[in-house]
Amino acid sequence: MLVNYPHPWRTRLVTFFLAAAAAVSLGYWALKWPVAKHSDRFAAPQPAPLAIDGVRLAQLLGFSTSATTGGALAPSANAASRYKLIGVIAQGGQRGSALIGVDGELAKPYRVGDSVAEGMLLQSVKGRTVTLAPDMNGNQGVILEMPPMPGSP
Repeated sequence: MLVNYPHPWRTRLVTFFLAAAAAVSLGYWALKWPVAKHSDRFAAPQPAPLAIDGVRLAQLLGFSTSATTGGALAPSANAASRYKLIGVIAQGGQRGSALIGVDGELAKPYRVGDSVAEGMLLQSVKGRTVTLAPDMNGNQGVILEMPPMPGSP
C-alpha cells in the first residue's frame, strides 16, 4: 500500500537529527569509557635501599679523616662538596656576587652577606674565589674556586 505524505522532508529531517544525536551520545560515552589502570600486582618488587657508610665511601674516594673528629670527615671537605660555584662578579672583598648551586640544585645568585644555606653566608668574593663562612667576622669557612676555563693552561 502506497501512502503519499504531503511533506516527506519532515520525516527525513527528524530521522537525521535522531541519528546525529545517537552518534554524538555514542562518541561522548566512548570518550568517557574507563581506562584500565595499571595494576601493581604485575610490577616487579622494588629492592630495599642499600645502607651506605658515608665515611668509608669518602675514604675510598680519597678524603682524609681527622683524628680529632673521631674518624668523621673534615668539615671543610664535607661542606665544600655541597656547593658548586658557577660564576662570580668580583667588586672587592665586601662587594660582589656569585652564582652558587647548593646540594645539586640549580645555581642562584647571592651577594656578599646573603645566606647561601643554613648557617652559611657568602663572606667574600675575590677574583675567581668565594668564601662561605658561618658569620661575617672573618672566621674561615669553605673556600670555593671557579673551575678552570676551557683552553686555559
